[in-house]
Amino acid sequence: MNKFLVALDGSEISQKVLDFACNLAVKQGAALHIVHVAHDQGQLTPMVWKQVESVFYHQASEILASAIACAREAAVENVQSEILHGDPARAIVEFADGAQVDAIILGSHGQGQISGLLLGSVSYKVLSLASCTVIVVK
Repeated sequence: MNKFLVALDGSEISQKVLDFACNLAVKQGAALHIVHVAHDQGQLTPMVWKQVESVFYHQASEILASAIACAREAAVENVQSEILHGDPARAIVEFADGAQVDAIILGSHGQGQISGLLLGSVSYKVLSLASCTVIVVK
């Protein structure tokens, strides 16, 4: 394996996911593509969206900058980041397909509103849609 996609959402498990991915990337000599799916307009009115859009993108940029710093500190040689948009699972899978990654690494639960499920909805959907290996970290 030489390319991994790491999907982070800023939840508590994100650091554990990143640590796992960095460790695996160093052992395998693999590149890391770190992604965060930014909130999209969804049900928000254009006026409200205009007021909160920059907050969402600032948050996404901070998550990715921190992740890149951690990856470099862990001695990952090739690390890139990208802010994605849209439905999180579909955006992750489409990016993975386009980048031809060998595996997607993500957390078992994220920032979803429903807790207590065995597997988060994004993780479950990625497992269903992905054509490559998916590693779910809990």
